[in-house]
Amino acid sequence: MCAYNLSWLSSSVQNQGQNLSLLSALLSALNTLSTNNAGADTTWPKALQTLLSALEQDQKPIALGQADWDALKTEWSGLRTALNNQLPAALQPLGYQLSKLLETEPVPASAPKGVLMYPLLTKQAQAGGAAGLGALTFKTSASANVQANAVIEVMKQQPEWATALGYQPVPEKSFFRLGLLGNLGANAGANAAPVWGSVGVNAGATATAHLDLCFNYPPSDYVGQALLKSLAQLPAPGDLPGMLTACQGDDFAVSSLDVSGTVNLSGNIQASSALVQTVASAGATPSWSPVPLGTPVNIAAGVSAKFAASWALDGHQHLTVIKKDGKPVVKLDRGVSRSTGAAVDISASIGIDGIQAALNPVMSKILPSAEPLISKLGALSDLRGLALTALNQKLGLTADDDWTHTAQALLDIATGGPTSKATLALSNSLKKIVDDYTKAYLTQGAAAVTSAQNLLQTQVSTLLAGIPFDTAALNTGFTAALGEVSQKINGEITALGTRLDGLANSAATQIAQSLGLATADLQQFISDLQTQVGAATARLGNWLKSYDDARERISKAIEKIERNKLALEVAYAYQKKQSTTTLIEVSFLQDTPSAQALYKSLWTGQLDNYAAQIKLCESQASAKEIQSLFGRTQQRQISTGFSLSVFDFINASSTTTVLDSITVNTDRDGKIIVARDAISLSSIVNYQGFVSESSLALNLEMLALKDSSPPFNAEFKGSGDSINKDHLKGFFGLLEKLNAVSSGSGSRISDFLFGGTAGSDAIVTQANINGISTLDLNAWLRLLQTPAAKVMAAVQESCLACLTAAVDTGAEHTGMGGSPASWVAYGLNYSGWSEQKFWSTMVPGAGPKDWIESLFLVPQNGVDAIVPDTQMKSSFRRLWEVRRIAYGAGKAWTAVVAEAALFEQLKNEVPAGTAATANTFDRLSKLSKSISQNFALAFQFDVPDALQPMKVSWRFLGLVLALHKLALPDQDYPFITKVETTAYGDTKARLFV
Repeated sequence: MCAYNLSWLSSSVQNQGQNLSLLSALLSALNTLSTNNAGADTTWPKALQTLLSALEQDQKPIALGQADWDALKTEWSGLRTALNNQLPAALQPLGYQLSKLLETEPVPASAPKGVLMYPLLTKQAQAGGAAGLGALTFKTSASANVQANAVIEVMKQQPEWATALGYQPVPEKSFFRLGLLGNLGANAGANAAPVWGSVGVNAGATATAHLDLCFNYPPSDYVGQALLKSLAQLPAPGDLPGMLTACQGDDFAVSSLDVSGTVNLSGNIQASSALVQTVASAGATPSWSPVPLGTPVNIAAGVSAKFAASWALDGHQHLTVIKKDGKPVVKLDRGVSRSTGAAVDISASIGIDGIQAALNPVMSKILPSAEPLISKLGALSDLRGLALTALNQKLGLTADDDWTHTAQALLDIATGGPTSKATLALSNSLKKIVDDYTKAYLTQGAAAVTSAQNLLQTQVSTLLAGIPFDTAALNTGFTAALGEVSQKINGEITALGTRLDGLANSAATQIAQSLGLATADLQQFISDLQTQVGAATARLGNWLKSYDDARERISKAIEKIERNKLALEVAYAYQKKQSTTTLIEVSFLQDTPSAQALYKSLWTGQLDNYAAQIKLCESQASAKEIQSLFGRTQQRQISTGFSLSVFDFINASSTTTVLDSITVNTDRDGKIIVARDAISLSSIVNYQGFVSESSLALNLEMLALKDSSPPFNAEFKGSGDSINKDHLKGFFGLLEKLNAVSSGSGSRISDFLFGGTAGSDAIVTQANINGISTLDLNAWLRLLQTPAAKVMAAVQESCLACLTAAVDTGAEHTGMGGSPASWVAYGLNYSGWSEQKFWSTMVPGAGPKDWIESLFLVPQNGVDAIVPDTQMKSSFRRLWEVRRIAYGAGKAWTAVVAEAALFEQLKNEVPAGTAATANTFDRLSKLSKSISQNFALAFQFDVPDALQPMKVSWRFLGLVLALHKLALPDQDYPFITKVETTAYGDTKARLFV
């Protein structure tokens, strides 16, 4: 935007209540001078120059009134410095025609054309300090900022937002917008850092206000002229007579007031403590160490807990007035939301320090670095340098000459004389050829000479590009030179063998003793090691590289273990948000006291008496409602989960999310026109990149339509970057056994992903498996006729069957052998209980520990009490989960049926005012909470599984399959499966029914 500093203008009106009197006086004077100059029209740019000259000379223009002149003169003395005796840049655009402003290059160039922004006010302040509260010392901080701008914008045609409001464009007119923008921001905080953690409280607030008034003017009008006309007919906010007058003219188009603000408060407390500082003292020598350790290995464990809470209030009010058929149409869109949240995060970590330092002497003793070996190998360790030395000696060059000189000498041999052509190119390729030859000679001997000679000859022939040379001389020279390299290598290998023979016995003995080998095994170890050293010497170049690489890999592995930690994190988060929305649109037809009162209520947002006001206006034909909507929404979300990391070798996590959202909308009379409850439950388990997800969505509505979202939608998902056939077999084994998907689905999907042939080398880099099951409206209505007790029994039976299938297919691992039915029989036989008592003694809300102890730790049926081991507890805990899920399903279904009855009642009921509507909202909120939290019991306790990292939860299947069977008893295979995969870089997808 074009930004002009109007601080000189704002200073003249600040705290004086003059309402930009200087600007008004300027515009009025310019208009007078431009239209009344001896009867001839004068352009606004010329009028600006005339006025500025008159002020400088203190001579009033004849056409200018005394009052306007006095107002300008009063301010002129204080403006001379700011104006710098020149026409200020801030006033130049006032003399532009609207069409010219659209063509003028903006400042800066990146700003849109046709926009002028005048900063009116910018202020900032900040402060800091310290405060004490008990034993805590808080660091405090605070800041605030205020900003205000005036904006002028010219467009060739009206913007999209005006069209969206319903305003009809005026042809051959420019769209002129005059706006005032303001914003306010403030933040404050206090934080303390005691030795046990940290405490912090923060608060903030922001507010913005935009007032825009839009008009239509001919493109030939001047900016100052359009501004003056706009100010003259500008209706005050809430002034209905003024707005009716403006709408009857040709210029006014749209008025808009947009106000928004936020207030937030947050706090957190974090506590931590070191549980174990050091478990190894300095200089300790573990029994496994072959050498004394001078550095300790320290293990530190820590536990930290963090609690955070937040509160926020957000609001906005957008009021627009547009001209339709010469009448003002007011539209009010208002929303207010309040949100609260809390989060608890508990983490434990174990770190290991000192591994690298402690193992350094071990590494140096058993696996020394390559430097000592290289020093023993002598010149043979630098193969390229060895070749260069030999070639230089053969060519008669000095020992200090480099590859470029060597390459020059070889070219001299080929051409019979000195040449400088392609010497550098040959020297670069010569390095690689001779280097490869030198390494090859170590394993191929004389056979490597011919291939190297041919390569050199081909390279020289290419580089000389037609220059005649003596081939025989070249071959002779190359053969002699390469032979010199061979002799040099042979000599160095002989010398190396002599040195190694002398060192082998002592070195091997030291290594064997460091490893702690018995004396009887020492000679055999030395013999084996010498054999290995001899073989490695024959392939010296590759062996050296492999040795260094191996040592580096071992060091990096130790460093990685030391850098990472074993960490466990458990998290809980709760958030609740409530919002109210108001949408009102009214057309004002005539000026009456009742219409004025309604118009002011809309501008101020005082809507408590809106229904009575609009009815009165409609009875008088002074206003007519186009639409009205009063809404209230609430959204609650609970997330629980944990994550585990073990030295970066194992990464696992599990998260359960429960979300419910309710909406109630009414008309102006309080009649409920929309009532909706949307519930979403999900569980996501991640293990080493494999993700297993299950979810259930319920969409319950007062007026459900056949083409709306299905009331019941269940999904399972599995994905991973390295899925193989075994993963698919395990994933679909449970689903096929329970008839959740059609028989053979796993094999067909395996064929789709891997081509169907055993050992297929097709590379599947990524795959997503998604199973969906829905109930349409008719099936859902049939399900609603099912009593809650029947749902509970069906879910218990289904969960037990799903648990049994999970044990059979390996999707569930428990300590006890046999099936869940045998576990029940074992408990009944021991306790002597009936099956009804067996299940009914699982008290709702109690944990599994009390039930298991009541079953086994009390002598029953003449049998002494037994103490169940971990394996038995695990199995009977699964039975407790079955009962818990079934009980939760029964309670949730009771709430579902009650909510459906409430929706049916609301269709024909008109609540008596806002109190009745609020009561309905509260009832719906309680029912939604019961549905979501009780169905959520089927999504808890899903944990990562190393044996089957990608699978569908039997708990989820037990609930979903039971409800589906009750709704559609004759239909098997409720899930349709979709598979998407990326193989060889291509993505493809297919449905499997």
